[in-house]
Amino acid sequence: MDSISNRENAIVLPPDFSALSLAMKRNLSSSTYLDPVSHDGVHDALTFLPAPPYFYEYLYREIAIIERNERPLILMKFLIEPIQQNAIIRDYEISIINFAKAINKSIRKSDFAARIGRYEFMLALSTENKSPDEFANRLLTLWRDEEFLFSYSSTPYLAGDGALSILRRLDGEEVYRP
Repeated sequence: MDSISNRENAIVLPPDFSALSLAMKRNLSSSTYLDPVSHDGVHDALTFLPAPPYFYEYLYREIAIIERNERPLILMKFLIEPIQQNAIIRDYEISIINFAKAINKSIRKSDFAARIGRYEFMLALSTENKSPDEFANRLLTLWRDEEFLFSYSSTPYLAGDGALSILRRLDGEEVYRP
């Protein structure tokens, strides 16, 4: 296109226009502009942890590496559930953000954490020396919230597992509540 047709299609604003003159909504609460489990496909909008699609892609890649290098992998699922399900929990986003920060403080660079659901987090530990129970207890000491119940389950990678089979096995594992 030439510059003449671009000028014809351009939106022209008056010279005295200011973005400050636009009507602003007062007292925005997070529920009006942020879905509790929204993500851009890579990171969760609330916690900036990896989003579910990115976690699943990581899991597929990690399983391929494990099969070649015979490294250990432990998959953990954490649930932080509100104690009062029907009550509106004041500032639940803060508790979720604090939990994500506690996870980030607890993991190594070789580990991988993601937010999978509103109150659900997944963690891939790439070592056999780290006990899931010890890790969960350390995480619980970093994050304490009286309005939420903390529970977790874990399962190791077994030779020949695919991503779906290890996730199904993790869903079937016993849930621990420290």
